[in-house]
Amino acid sequence: MHMKPQRRDHLPPVLYDVYSINLPTVDDFTHLGVTDDKHFSLSAHIDKVVTKAAQRAKLILRCFSIRDPVILIRAFTTYDRPIL
Repeated sequence: MHMKPQRRDHLPPVLYDVYSINLPTVDDFTHLGVTDDKHFSLSAHIDKVVTKAAQRAKLILRCFSIRDPVILIRAFTTYDRPIL
């Protein structure tokens, strides 16, 4: 991934090679579990985390037929909060 300031977008892309093999250019990457893009925006990472937490919350609601608030709060605290 090539990082460059936003005000220099008019410059041609820089090509990197290792042993005469061109390295591909990517728009985003994941490092230590955090998705980042070429503009240092974390919106892709936030969208990914929110989507995963929403899916887990829907699964919890589907699995528990009893709608006891104490049980649901414990389930959400145990299984959904660590994602967020």
